[in-house]
Amino acid sequence: ILTIKYSASGTEEWTARYAGNPNREDTAVDIANDAAGNVVVFGMDNDEFLTVKYNGEGIEQWVRRYVSNGLPIAMAIAVDATIVVVGGGNEGMKTVKYTPDGGELWVAQYPENRHENAVATDVVLDAAGNVYVTGWAQGQWRNRDYATIKYNLEGEQVWLAFFDNPDKDDQEDQAVGIALHGASEIIVAGTTHLS
Repeated sequence: ILTIKYSASGTEEWTARYAGNPNREDTAVDIANDAAGNVVVFGMDNDEFLTVKYNGEGIEQWVRRYVSNGLPIAMAIAVDATIVVVGGGNEGMKTVKYTPDGGELWVAQYPENRHENAVATDVVLDAAGNVYVTGWAQGQWRNRDYATIKYNLEGEQVWLAFFDNPDKDDQEDQAVGIALHGASEIIVAGTTHLS
């Protein structure tokens, strides 16, 4: 994984390279930075979620892997004082929250108690530290529906909302992005099929 920082004028300031096991493939999927100028890169190390934190000079601070059974897919990262990464696969939507020092605070999974093909595609944090995740999960007809979840600071589910196109129950609806509007209103966007 190669991370490059440019100045405001486009001059390369530093590059940072991460290479895990030489027999495994490393892939970056998203990047974020915090108020102190630290940079956090999220991706995959073969079949594990991979999170790498650099300081403002591009020096690696820590690396964390989250091992999930099945076939996980890393998707997105959000950073405030903490770091939240999301993805999923055949074990459901996964959300992992870390401290600034890389300590694992909590892991949330939807659905909690069974294998289900679902993926969290994006994540956003509000000023109070609540975590909002969107993506898709298989609905009652085994087709994909938007799935959006709010978690509190402790990783407890506050609410869960679905969207299934009422005109096309046999089609697939997939949320791909999420944004915070105001203090706590949420907007999600994705794809659905027209009537």
